[in-house]
Amino acid sequence: MTDTSLSRAAFRPAVTGANGVLGRILCERLVASGADVSRFSGDVRDLNSVLSWVQASRPSHLFHLAAKVPVDVVKEAPLAAFETNVLGTGHVLATVAKHSPECWTFVASSSHVYGSSNRPVAESANIAPANIYGETKLAADRIAQFFLERIQLRVCIGRIFSFYHATQRKPFLYPSIMERIASHDPKNDFELRGGEDVRDLSKAEDVIGAILALKDVAYTGVINIGSGRATRIRDFVSLLGNGNLRIRVIQELAPTSLVADVARLKKVLSET
Repeated sequence: MTDTSLSRAAFRPAVTGANGVLGRILCERLVASGADVSRFSGDVRDLNSVLSWVQASRPSHLFHLAAKVPVDVVKEAPLAAFETNVLGTGHVLATVAKHSPECWTFVASSSHVYGSSNRPVAESANIAPANIYGETKLAADRIAQFFLERIQLRVCIGRIFSFYHATQRKPFLYPSIMERIASHDPKNDFELRGGEDVRDLSKAEDVIGAILALKDVAYTGVINIGSGRATRIRDFVSLLGNGNLRIRVIQELAPTSLVADVARLKKVLSET
């Protein structure tokens, strides 16, 4: 029996990072389905705050989305990122294991744990974070896998690839490009650094749809969440500019590629 069969009383979702882009969309979806969502308003670095919240909400499902991002912000404050992304994940999982051991927990990981690859990366692919953010998410992954394998907690580790949404803020790619397009003089070249890089780009709503599908089958283990499509950054930017930009790529380093192998995700989605 899947989680879709749960009564409203039995389905008690809880969300960390509810004010983030994905968190807001997730909460809207859950509320629209009739769920009473418990949103964590504290700091995941504060164990007592996490403890009080879990004890009060008694979640049947917990979506742990709270994290320090993006890459540049993490680089400037690595200790704060470690405390939130790594210790915070440990606080959430340890508290769930002790006080709601039957709870299904989704831990938002990242494609940044992988290294660049010319082929779609599967969950078993080489682990080689290229930045501090990726290092913190990998450390959180390992904590989550410990609770899954050693404590037998029901944990899903979703490695989320790049996504975009109108509510994102700089320095993420989408808002940065949209701001530049708004003030760009079409008579000039549109300079784009790293335009030959290739990424797996999804709409934020599609990411949440995948997460909810994973919830429906109570999936446990590591799984990639992405589109499985390779998109050059220059092509994505051209699309945002309605094909009216004269793009001049500035590629100082060899192009990188990070695209999800979503075979496992497609199999899960076919079961929902």
